[in-house]
Amino acid sequence: MSITIANYYKTVDKVGLKNLTKKLRDGHNFVNETTNNNKSWEFYEESDTIREEIDKHFADLDNFVKKQSNKPANRTGASRPSSPRSTSRTVKHSRKIKLVESIDLEIRFIQRYVRLHGKKKTPREIWLFINALQKAIVGKKIRKSSPYASEINHIQDKLVALYNKMKGALTIEISASTLKKFRAIVDSEKVRLSIQYIKRYINLHERGTDKAKAKRLFNQVMSAVNDERIPANDPYIHEVTSMVQSLDQFLKGGIRGKTLTIHDAELNGLYAALDGLDGGGLDGIVENSSMYAVPTNTVMNSMDFAALKFETIGLSGKWKEFIGDPAPGFTAMIYGKPKMGKSILALDFAGYLARNHGTVLYVGREEGFNPTLQMKVEEVKHPDLSISDHLPAYLSNYDYIFLDSVNKLELTPDELEALKRNNPGKSFIYIFQTTKDGKFRGSNHFQHDVDVVIEVPEKGRALQDGRFNQGGEMN
Repeated sequence: MSITIANYYKTVDKVGLKNLTKKLRDGHNFVNETTNNNKSWEFYEESDTIREEIDKHFADLDNFVKKQSNKPANRTGASRPSSPRSTSRTVKHSRKIKLVESIDLEIRFIQRYVRLHGKKKTPREIWLFINALQKAIVGKKIRKSSPYASEINHIQDKLVALYNKMKGALTIEISASTLKKFRAIVDSEKVRLSIQYIKRYINLHERGTDKAKAKRLFNQVMSAVNDERIPANDPYIHEVTSMVQSLDQFLKGGIRGKTLTIHDAELNGLYAALDGLDGGGLDGIVENSSMYAVPTNTVMNSMDFAALKFETIGLSGKWKEFIGDPAPGFTAMIYGKPKMGKSILALDFAGYLARNHGTVLYVGREEGFNPTLQMKVEEVKHPDLSISDHLPAYLSNYDYIFLDSVNKLELTPDELEALKRNNPGKSFIYIFQTTKDGKFRGSNHFQHDVDVVIEVPEKGRALQDGRFNQGGEMN
């Protein structure tokens, strides 16, 4: 049995972490760091450097397990066995690879489909894939004009046919010709190494890191710069230089504290570098709120403007009656006295959005991870709804972000505006505490800067006033 990302953690649990050698334990710590304890293998998939290091660790662990089982290790000379993924990556280098800031959404779906090959999947896992794909198509994130439209249609047809005949978990098989074609597409784009390291740096700040983790990242970045894998003309070399200097100061003790922190000015600069990596306009074109690109800073004839077809989220049922149907990237605020039901209302809305319209992050800083929040989440839980007790540094994985509460997070109107500006196309819903007389705490700028204002004046009753449906009411 070879070690893969599918069975790695089960293998470590079976062998026992304390039974591993120091080298294998260090490798395990590296896997934990780069995958956020098995929550995301994004860096493994996007970074050749990280993938090679982890694949070597997999091979070492595989040999260790075989020795423990009194089976001879599979050695062919001094080199370690390479995985099928490593072989395909070696072939890739003979092609011209396009360096990008973010892999195209269509290619990410093709990559996800390729990963299914040889894996055992449940009907629910296939359904989640189909659901995500159809949301992207309906939301026009994938269009008929896409250069990979035929491949996306092929994937959708195959998955639907597979799902309809599934009676339980089964191993997915993709034809050799399709795998070859799709792997060539996947290998045609590669995320810039500079962007990969910037993301890791921000994640270290978000979770907090000790000097061992900071030193590992520092050494990897310096190695990439010295080997010119991050060339001097890289468009993000300034951000990389700033990152290296910050890590160097931290390692030398020039930054106080035991964990790495990033100065607000530096963090804003990194946000700006990552701004729009998941889509958005170029050269003054704004695309996140309309089916048609609209030039900024321009004058339009009223007839042309009236003919534009603006994209809406597609709210339905009680939420459309209450709020209306806003465009993607809308903002809303919810306020009311304690124990009136603000969080219940917000989580109900979050669950609806996750079930029907995209990925949702609910930042429950007000209550934190405790039994009362758990009880509320139980009613609306969904794979596309994530809960956090803090505001993460990077929000690209989410379409809707709930902040409960703005007061507890100590965010100012300017900081909310910066958060919105740094995350184009994302919708934000802010929850506010109130004073004794029922008015929300904070500047009036909060109320003026949002599209929808929701008040919970008494237990179980909400009033709404906004741009999409004035005078909504919900019990």
